[in-house]
Amino acid sequence: MNHGFGVKGIPLSYRFLIWYIVVALLPLALFGYLSLRQHEAELRAETLGRMSRLADKKTLQIKTYLSERVQDAELLARSDLAELAMRDLSRAYTRYLPSSAEYRKAAKGPDKDFSAYIGRDTLFYDVLLITPQGEIVYTYKREPDFATNLIDGPYRDSQLAQAFRESRMTLESNISDFEHYAPSDAPAAFISAPIIREGVLLGGVAFQLDTQHVYRMALESTGLGVTGETLLAKLMSTGDALFVAPLRHDPQAAMQRIIEMKTTAIPMRHALAGERGEGIETDYSGRQVVAAWRYLPELRWGVVVKMDAGEAFAPIYRQRKNLLAALLALAGLGGFVAFYFGRQMVARLKDFARNADEVARGDLSKRADESGRDEIGALAHSFNHMTASLQSLYRTLEDRVMERTRELNVANEQLHKEIIGREHIEKALRKSQDFFRTLSAVNPVGIFRADASGNYEFVNQRWCDIAGIKQEDAMGDGWSGAIYGDDREKVHAEWASSLVEQRPFSLEYRFRHPDGSFIWVYGQSTAVRDDGGNISGYVGTITDITARKRAEEEVSNLAFYDALTGLPNRRLLLDRFRLALSASARGHHYGAVLFLDMDKFKTLNDTLGHDYGDLLLIEVARRIQSCVREMDTVARFGGDEFVVLIEEADAAAGEASQKIALVAEKIRASLAAPYRLNEYECHSSPSIGVCLYRGNEESADTLLKHADMAMYRVKDTGRNAVRFFDPAMQRAVEAHATLDMDLRHAVPGHQLRLYYQLQLDSEHRPLGAEALVRWIHPKRGMVLPAQLIPVAEESSLILDIGNWVLDTACQQLAAWDKNERTRGLELAVNVSAQQFRRRDFAETVAAAVRAHRVNPARLKLELTESVMLNDVADVAPKMRALKALGVKLSLDDFGTGYSSLSYLKQLPLDQIKIDRSFVRDIATGPNDAVMVRTIIGMAQNFRLNVIAEGVETEVQLALLKENGCMVYQGFLFGKPMPIGEFEALLGKLRGNR
Repeated sequence: MNHGFGVKGIPLSYRFLIWYIVVALLPLALFGYLSLRQHEAELRAETLGRMSRLADKKTLQIKTYLSERVQDAELLARSDLAELAMRDLSRAYTRYLPSSAEYRKAAKGPDKDFSAYIGRDTLFYDVLLITPQGEIVYTYKREPDFATNLIDGPYRDSQLAQAFRESRMTLESNISDFEHYAPSDAPAAFISAPIIREGVLLGGVAFQLDTQHVYRMALESTGLGVTGETLLAKLMSTGDALFVAPLRHDPQAAMQRIIEMKTTAIPMRHALAGERGEGIETDYSGRQVVAAWRYLPELRWGVVVKMDAGEAFAPIYRQRKNLLAALLALAGLGGFVAFYFGRQMVARLKDFARNADEVARGDLSKRADESGRDEIGALAHSFNHMTASLQSLYRTLEDRVMERTRELNVANEQLHKEIIGREHIEKALRKSQDFFRTLSAVNPVGIFRADASGNYEFVNQRWCDIAGIKQEDAMGDGWSGAIYGDDREKVHAEWASSLVEQRPFSLEYRFRHPDGSFIWVYGQSTAVRDDGGNISGYVGTITDITARKRAEEEVSNLAFYDALTGLPNRRLLLDRFRLALSASARGHHYGAVLFLDMDKFKTLNDTLGHDYGDLLLIEVARRIQSCVREMDTVARFGGDEFVVLIEEADAAAGEASQKIALVAEKIRASLAAPYRLNEYECHSSPSIGVCLYRGNEESADTLLKHADMAMYRVKDTGRNAVRFFDPAMQRAVEAHATLDMDLRHAVPGHQLRLYYQLQLDSEHRPLGAEALVRWIHPKRGMVLPAQLIPVAEESSLILDIGNWVLDTACQQLAAWDKNERTRGLELAVNVSAQQFRRRDFAETVAAAVRAHRVNPARLKLELTESVMLNDVADVAPKMRALKALGVKLSLDDFGTGYSSLSYLKQLPLDQIKIDRSFVRDIATGPNDAVMVRTIIGMAQNFRLNVIAEGVETEVQLALLKENGCMVYQGFLFGKPMPIGEFEALLGKLRGNR
């Protein structure tokens, strides 16, 4: 007996066992599994919710703490206590030395008042008072930062200086970064608040936060079990993160331990990216944890609350083990019962099978045992009834066969007559088909015929040539496979519609050829009806219209696409942008516009030529398109500027920002890779500005302007980066514009002043001074050169300011000439590159000297290396003209730019000025000491005078003297001061001698 394969070959006893497992055991196992999964999901959700609530609690605690401390600073800044303390201490600081008994006496009152802030639960570590000029005139702790200047002093790069400059510029309170602070030798963050009375900035009050409060909040571990902890970290310039608070399991981690962000620390990576969320991720130690993350914008920290996943989900693992044990026990018991009853049933079925085999061999007298009352007994009864019927039918079978044979003979005679008639019809039909094929072969258009259902029955060779497929492949509905993919649905819809409506078909669409090219056709068809008026099929044609479509496409490309890159041009971009804004308003989703500019593209054009510049732009366009979706628009805005329009990023602002940041970074990395342009390998990078939009409240032009503004901020901060536009950037631009507008009134409004910084020789004999411009604004107070000069150079106001400085300096030399004690002093004046480039600069200097009748040898012009870099051939004659006039020339900031011995050889210089950056580190940096020694030796070989600026300590002065420096300038001898204070200092120095 053939038992077959698969299930049919398995004995029934084993089938019963399998049925039991499938019908009973598997549903029970599935039910238990689903119940466990549901419980697991509930536990996961509960655990994640608890982590989220703890993260919110931690973040709120820190935010509340910072908010309260900011309020403390602002309340103190608005109080009479701050105003009186600032006034009294500034007066004592100016009149007496900070270490004098008079100053300590004046500081006793503020010490007593400010001790309340220091002693009240130690919320603050220190209290500081700072003048508008950046002088720290008071600190409660009297640490090394006391009596220093935050603008140009030793701590000008500290977080305290950063917070003070921000609050002085914005006139609002500000919180600094959390970093190690050298004076207190501890991690610190500062809150700075301006002291303003009647619109005038009197100074600033600053609090140094006590880090222990933040540490206690971070170390509090209620609800976090054994392995849980709270992480606080900030992003470093290297891309890694630094813990800013101790860890529960590592108390020494604060400001010491670094988190590797590239491979692990996923929760902290999310937090420092500004995201808010929770989940199961890999933490900084490589373990799976249940974590929630938040971002603390006030301090730019990431906050992560986490617990090991093994501890959090331990109940789930126990339930899984118990469920498996129960299922194994149930499977063993039920399987034994099913197997026993199955074997009983199989014995009766085998007996039934033996009787069936005998009947199959022809013994129709065999009968099965019908004694059982179950289904098998009923089956045996039916089997016996069937065999009895077979015996009766067998007797009549021969009679029926004879009758059927006679009927077939009559049918064969009728079929022979029909075949002869059909041969005559087929002959006439072949003649008709030959005529139709001849007609279709010579026709210039493609011809097809279809049945009433639209299935093709015939196509001529011209149709095949146009469509690009063989005749046999076009039959039935095979013709639709050659239609261009984007047009197939449109053709099918139009064809189906014409069939249903029984109307002619006409449509323009494309066929794709086997080589990948496509061809445009105009297809049309009409119905063929029979004698009864019913549609029996369709005939139609296709005509090649590719040339006409390409001409139309070329016209469209000229109007809306860039000829070089093939990208949409400005006109098409703006049209799509306006549609995107409307779609965003309807769908309430965020999008973004990216403004890209290739760094140093002009240099490539100038060195290799415009042909290579065009090749670079084509490759840039290709790389950008490979980084975005098909629905996004990449446009060339002009020159080396590109714009990317990203639509439907996300409905949530955070998710949208994250997605767009990833796309922008992908574009930046792609465009920063090397370019192979023919035989040259070139390097470039993009500066990318990003502006998000939602709805159409702002116009496309405004959003493009914001993205452009963000892009230029990238240019200003070093290029090859991505930056998002934010309102703070807009405010900075507006503040810059306001400062520019105010500066236009500085010269006519007599708001500029000259401050003088002493220059003396190695014997401490005064030789003269450097004249430094200061702007005394009626509302802003003193505006330092660091703010004044960049704005002036951008707006060309530097020319008016430079002429005013030159004229005022000559006027001061004329005044000194009337006094025997000051008659021999020299006065140095800084000259900007724009001012020096003017053709009449030498005549302007000569006119000022003549107008005030001063000795030109006492006027010294300080020129920066940027003046030399432009055109030495143009600079040298102008400098020789100034030397012929008698004016002295000094090369300022020597060594910081592109210093060259050719300057010293070709140009008529009198003096070299060593930059303060070398002087500052001469005692600690061996490279700076070597640089200073080299500059002095080189100047002596060229018989040039050497002056060192930025001398602040006796150690620096001693090292400069040891290396042969001749003239000195710096805070050690005096800061820049008004003319009255300067002349008083001269009198004191000469009196001491």
